[in-house]
Amino acid sequence: MDLDVLDVQILYYFNKNKIKYINKQKLYKMKRSFEQKREQVLKRLKVSPEKPKGTKLELSPKQESPKEKFSVVNEYDKVNLDVTIYQKRGGAKERIPKVHKKDDGKQYNVTVSLPPFRAHWSYLTGNGNHNKGPYGPKDIKRARYTFTGYTGVPDAVKNVFPNLEQEQEKALKWIGDMCDKCMGVAYHDEETWKDATAKYDDDQSFIENAKHSCLKMKNINGSEVPALCMTRRLEGFGGTDNSLVFWRINEEGEYVQIEPKYITNGSLLSMQLVFRAFRTPGGDYGMAADIEKHVVVVYMEKGQKKEEVKTSAYPYVPFDI
Repeated sequence: MDLDVLDVQILYYFNKNKIKYINKQKLYKMKRSFEQKREQVLKRLKVSPEKPKGTKLELSPKQESPKEKFSVVNEYDKVNLDVTIYQKRGGAKERIPKVHKKDDGKQYNVTVSLPPFRAHWSYLTGNGNHNKGPYGPKDIKRARYTFTGYTGVPDAVKNVFPNLEQEQEKALKWIGDMCDKCMGVAYHDEETWKDATAKYDDDQSFIENAKHSCLKMKNINGSEVPALCMTRRLEGFGGTDNSLVFWRINEEGEYVQIEPKYITNGSLLSMQLVFRAFRTPGGDYGMAADIEKHVVVVYMEKGQKKEEVKTSAYPYVPFDI
């Protein structure tokens, strides 16, 4: 038989410049043996009335997703923080002020926990503020989880938190001071936001003209009050799920995971915060506050009940007047 008609590859091994050949005849016999066995199997299947039985796939028991654990972080006023200039990687390599733990050479973002604030039209579940109200983004890619917090304590728990309002005001002042410190550090660095700093003769003017998105005046219950404003992307980098995880405290003082459908106005929420410097195409600059993953629901206000629509005891009867 002419072996050249077979598509048999000759393998070469190089060992000290000597070529060793694998026997073509041996390869041919191996191939022919395989073909004969295949023909025998096919022939058996054609004449056998029984259907071939497939191999049962053994599946291991479904593994449950690992349970979330509450991430305990430093309270905002119990950790030493510093602000330095950090050069972002990639792109234009922008230099920005960054808040991190003191003496942290790697300048990692630091997460701090805040005292509970009352929530006002905060969209922390589902698709965040997507299509919510007149200002909710129509584009899902622009939607965010949002939190607007203001000072105050619900009447139902005032006796439980007698000093909470003072703690809230202290935290708001601390956030403002950290924002000002970041702007001062940015102003005195010659390579940071040069186009913005050049417009001001001193750091105080630069600080006063910052447009911090984390601190705003909001109309709440008919009054203009200072508010903490925080956001979080719906998706993380690479399209990962960026949903928040909610917790409450049980009678034993343990954190228990909960899944609220939505956050009612006036509820008390303890948020975890990460500072982030920003610039806008229009030239504005300042500090933002990003929401970290874990949210503690300290107290949930009851939702407003819909007014009951009164109906007549008599049926509708059409008539002319």
